[in-house]
Amino acid sequence: MPVAGFSVGHDVTVTVVNPLTGAIITFGNITDFESQEETKNVESTPLSAPPAFGEIPHGWRLAFTVDRVDPTVDDFFAALEQAYWSGINIPGGTVMEYIQEKNGTVTQYTYVGVAFKLDNAGAKRSQDKVTMKVTARASQRIKVV
Repeated sequence: MPVAGFSVGHDVTVTVVNPLTGAIITFGNITDFESQEETKNVESTPLSAPPAFGEIPHGWRLAFTVDRVDPTVDDFFAALEQAYWSGINIPGGTVMEYIQEKNGTVTQYTYVGVAFKLDNAGAKRSQDKVTMKVTARASQRIKVV
């Protein structure tokens, strides 16, 4: 639940739909999730009027930090790589974000057309957890009503 009316990270749950199988998977212990809208700017600079500006939606950037607790993330990316080298078309995936609001309701956003990238499979060190970094690009974010 929110604290003092603020949404905190504990209020957020993120799941991934595997683009190859349609199965819902959870990336271990997600400790950080960030979403950022991308836009393309347009502008007009008329000679006899103030400039005009606009922003055109151009997808979303997603980033996950994951503490590795099982082989789910590694297996997911191994399957994507194997599919590619086997000549299988890899469709865009889906990411679902659920946010517990202070009034008890849940807000859900679905990111579609997602292309995933394993930025860092994690350093393996004695007596240290393995932290992985996953990024993605999504075509759209859709609010689920």
